Amino acid sequence: MMRIALVATHAHPLPSPAHTGDSQVILDLARSLAELGYHVTLFAPKGSVAPEGVTLKDCELCHVPMHFRNHDIVHDWTIGALVGRQAGLTKVPFVHTLLGGTGYSPLPNTVVWSQAMRDRVMRGATDYENTPTPDAGGPPCQPFKDVRVIYGGVDTEFYSPGEQPDCLKREYDEQRGYRYLWLSRWHPMRGYKRAIEWASLTGNALTMCGAHPDYDHPYQAECAHDAMRLAEGKDNIRFEFLPNDPDHHTAKRDQYRRHKNFLLTVEFQEPFGLSTVEAMACGCRLKLIGQTPRMGSTEEIVGDYLEKLERPRERAIRLFDRMVMARNYVKAYEDVLAGRGWG
Repeated sequence: MMRIALVATHAHPLPSPAHTGDSQVILDLARSLAELGYHVTLFAPKGSVAPEGVTLKDCELCHVPMHFRNHDIVHDWTIGALVGRQAGLTKVPFVHTLLGGTGYSPLPNTVVWSQAMRDRVMRGATDYENTPTPDAGGPPCQPFKDVRVIYGGVDTEFYSPGEQPDCLKREYDEQRGYRYLWLSRWHPMRGYKRAIEWASLTGNALTMCGAHPDYDHPYQAECAHDAMRLAEGKDNIRFEFLPNDPDHHTAKRDQYRRHKNFLLTVEFQEPFGLSTVEAMACGCRLKLIGQTPRMGSTEEIVGDYLEKLERPRERAIRLFDRMVMARNYVKAYEDVLAGRGWG
């Protein structure tokens, strides 16, 4: 059975409420691969907790190439795939997942999370191309020759509508109808200003949800306070904050379950959109405003409008479940080991 080394991003212990995106996906991938019967070693920062059936090692060890010699393949999630390059020194093949951003350089066997992202990296464009802040990501990067698309995955058993009937669990305002949920990072590229402007113009009930300013990155905390100032005096807009502890994901799921509608206000070329997929898996109907339908992977992820509005959970299970992601990565690993790499 294949022996797989997963190298997490070198930042925070896993699971990490402060950076929930890639860290949770890595944990879900490790768990899924183990459930499929593969031998998985997770290299992660001290303090991390590995899923059942997964061997955990300190990520500092992965800087010594000899630690990969007992593995068939290394899956590197680090920026620039520096660890994967070292693995190559010991003739251990590697796959690299590029999470987006800037400063990347072409590497063989690179995976990205959407076709929209593939189109950009093949042109050397950043996630901020054709956005209000085109210089935020720095200059264009060197184009890739080829990359493979594998969608990120979520645990659709955890992110689910729950057992209550829909009419009992979704918040309803007698004057304004079903309440909308905006849940994201406090950052201009996530469109919090547009969300507040939309709620102010339409009068729809809106919950703004994100990390508590006391625990967030200083700049994002400043944006959270800015959002509250912009919404001051608007009784149709309220703010709720997610805990910065192991209950973070449960609290986030509860928000999806309490709201019928999920408001999308993406204002950059988003590589994927995990919160969108989580909301879909919980049965939320999606509302896209502004330039969001044309931003990055948004249209690709949500599908056509009928499917987006009526069958969000079915689409999430079919395309974005953690086991679907794991099987797609296994196919990529097998191709590399068989000499059918790319890029």
